[in-house]
Amino acid sequence: MPLSHRERDKIREAEILKAEIRKELQREEPASRLSEFQKQIWLLVIGSLLTIVVGGSLTYWWKSREETIAAADDVLSTYYDQGWTQKEIDERRENWTHTSRNWWVNSHVLSEEIAATFSNHEIDQSFQQIVNKRKQLGNIIMNLPRGRNQAATEKELENQVDAAIKLKLEIVELLHKCSADMTALARKGAVQ
Repeated sequence: MPLSHRERDKIREAEILKAEIRKELQREEPASRLSEFQKQIWLLVIGSLLTIVVGGSLTYWWKSREETIAAADDVLSTYYDQGWTQKEIDERRENWTHTSRNWWVNSHVLSEEIAATFSNHEIDQSFQQIVNKRKQLGNIIMNLPRGRNQAATEKELENQVDAAIKLKLEIVELLHKCSADMTALARKGAVQ
């Protein structure tokens, strides 16, 4: 016996309803070929690599900072104490020159790494301030007379040494701030 129009319409409605229910119950296919586990593994690997790069940069930077500040302290200390031999003064100046050369090269490399790693422009600006103040410190130290006897006046020498010490302290403060900012961003995972 043939079906009436009403029965056919009910069967069609039931089939449409079944199709909609099946569609809702079926699991949606992921947009990518990677499973959630594989995505998490990739995120873990990328996070680890970024941590290594950022951590390595911070460690390297901190070591360079310590070396350049220590070399500045070594040279400046020869102006406070009369007990230095000329050989000791020359060794400290040679160390300063060597450390300055390394700092100059490393600061350019590190500046590029900071710009590539951190999206926060304040960190890059802080580092540029450090570089500029370090350049000023280098100029003051290199223009200090080679011995206390060669100074134009004792007051002039004292002013130059005080200016160098002030710059050194400003650099240390900026280094601490910049390092803290980079560490905070790295911990938040806000690195590029």
